[in-house]
Amino acid sequence: MKKIFQCWVQTAAFIPDYIDNLSALNCPSCGCSTLDYLYGGDRETRVGYGLFWCTTCKRGVHISRLYIPAVVSENKVIYFDDPHGSEKQAQLVPEFKRMTP
Repeated sequence: MKKIFQCWVQTAAFIPDYIDNLSALNCPSCGCSTLDYLYGGDRETRVGYGLFWCTTCKRGVHISRLYIPAVVSENKVIYFDDPHGSEKQAQLVPEFKRMTP
């Protein structure tokens, strides 16, 4: 597994802990403190995926089979049953290079 991918996965795991202070986390790719995220998933089970990216270098990671933490605000979650979910995701998530294992 690529080290940079591992670093992104570790950083993504800290997002819920720093939800109110994302600038305390640095991008594993460029070191900037400009991370952003969006979760997508099932409304009832809150299981889905997460998209985590840096707004500066436009690199990030897509992680599947995640639990969506309760601390994540509703405007940062796209639910599978939302008929406009893919449109919302396209508006909220910029194109970014996905780091792979």
